[in-house]
Amino acid sequence: MDYYEIFEFAAAYAIDVPPEPESDEDTPSTIFDIDEIIPGVLVGRFGAHAITRDFADEIRGYSFSGYRLGNASARISKPASRCDFPIPELNLLIVYGTPMVDDFSVNEWGDLVVSQSVFDILAARDRFVLEGSSKIEPR
Repeated sequence: MDYYEIFEFAAAYAIDVPPEPESDEDTPSTIFDIDEIIPGVLVGRFGAHAITRDFADEIRGYSFSGYRLGNASARISKPASRCDFPIPELNLLIVYGTPMVDDFSVNEWGDLVVSQSVFDILAARDRFVLEGSSKIEPR
C-alpha cells in the first residue's frame, strides 16, 4: 500500500494542546484559531489536526485505522478578526497510528501521514491536500 505525507495545511492552529494519542480522556477537546476561510476538510499545524464535522461523519463509514475523533471548536484569530468568514464545525483528529502500517499516522515532524485509501478521499474533497502532499517512497 502507498502512503502520503500531508504537510501543514489550512491556516488554523490549536491554541490549547491536544491530548496525547494514548490518553484515555473520554472527551478530548481542542480550540483552533482560524486565520482564513477553510477551503477544504482538513485543518491544522504543528501536530494538531482537525477535520470538518461533515467529513468526520463520512469517514466513520470506513474501517480506517490509527485515529479517533474528539471535540474541536474554532474561532477567528485576532489578526483575522476584521474579516467576515464562516467558522466551520470541526472534530479533533487524534492520530495514534503506526507510520506505513495504519491509515492515519504522524511522522517525526508532526506531519500527517495517510494511506492511499484515505488520501484518495481527502484529495477529492480538499485541493490543498492534493497540492500539499507527497508520496512516501519505500525505503
